[in-house]
Amino acid sequence: MPRSTTPKKKGAPKRLEISRIGAQGDGISHGADGDIYVSFTAAGDVVDVWLEPGPRGTMRASLEAIVTPGADRAERHAVILARAAGVVCNI
Repeated sequence: MPRSTTPKKKGAPKRLEISRIGAQGDGISHGADGDIYVSFTAAGDVVDVWLEPGPRGTMRASLEAIVTPGADRAERHAVILARAAGVVCNI
């Protein structure tokens, strides 16, 4: 049986509200110890995340789920499929 390469997470995910978007496009939530950067989020989103240390003393978070989408979140209007090395990718 193949082993899972996904690391096991301990505890429960943390719920955050994204207050703004940073210069590199990540959503930012203000935590007790400073800002937490979350990729693939928009301002106003309420998300469940797994916290992890980031570079230079920052905190990053891996997105688990979008609980409530923010007003700034745009819906996808079109799906573009690309074929690369025999794999179909959603872009």
